[in-house]
Amino acid sequence: AMMHRTLSTEGLEAAFAPEPITPADLARWSGAMAAGANAILDTIAASEPGLQPAMRAFHERLPEMRRQILAAFRRLAELRPDGWIKCRIHGDFHLGQVLLVGNDCFVMDFEGEPLKAAAHRVAKYSPLKDVAGLLRSFHYAAYAALFGWEERHPMPQVAFSALESRLVEWNRSVEQVFRETYFAEMGWIESAGLSEFLAVLKLEKAVYELDYELNNRPAWLPIPSSGIRACLEDIFQT
Repeated sequence: AMMHRTLSTEGLEAAFAPEPITPADLARWSGAMAAGANAILDTIAASEPGLQPAMRAFHERLPEMRRQILAAFRRLAELRPDGWIKCRIHGDFHLGQVLLVGNDCFVMDFEGEPLKAAAHRVAKYSPLKDVAGLLRSFHYAAYAALFGWEERHPMPQVAFSALESRLVEWNRSVEQVFRETYFAEMGWIESAGLSEFLAVLKLEKAVYELDYELNNRPAWLPIPSSGIRACLEDIFQT
C-alpha cells in the first residue's frame, strides 16, 4: 500500500499522475485477458495429454474451464469503476520481489513483466493487479511448502489431504488479513465491485501460471488449477 500511495501521489508529472479508470479501460483489459487466455488454452488443447490419468482428466475439463474463464473476463467490462484509479504499478509483484532487512522491507525489480513490450510495462493499471500477484504468491508459498515436505517425507493420501486442508485455511487467513490491511492503508472500501475486479485479476494470473506449469513443472499443475477454481467460485458467487 505504501508503494502504491507513492506511485499515485497527486502532483506527480503526467507519466506518474493517477487517473480514473474508465469503462473503456475495463473493456480493453477484459478483451486482452480473453485473448491471452484463448491463446494459452488453444496451445494446451492442441497438446497431447499423455497417459497420466490426471492430465487426461485435465484435458477433458478444458472446454468447460475455458467457457467459465471467458465468461468471468467478460464480467469485468460490466463493472462500474466509480472512484477507481489507475497508476504506475510494479507489474510483476510477488513474494520473490520483496527483501526483508531487519524490521524493514525493500521492493525490487520494477521492470514489470519482462516478456511484455516496454509500452505495456509502463502503462497505468489498477494497483489491484499487484495485489492479485501477491495473493497468488501466498497460494504458491503454501503449496511449495506442502510439495517440499511430501518430497522429503512421503505420506499416504489421507495425510497429504489433511495437511493441504490446513494450508488452505492458512492461505485464506493470510489473504484476509492482507486484504483488510491493504484496503485500510489505501483508504478504500472493498466494495463488491472491487472484490470481483480483484478476483478477475487473480484469475488472469492463475491462467498464466497454468501455462507456465504445464511447460515447466507439470507436477505443480494442481496449484494454478485450484487457484482457477477458487477464483471462478469467488466471481460467480458475487
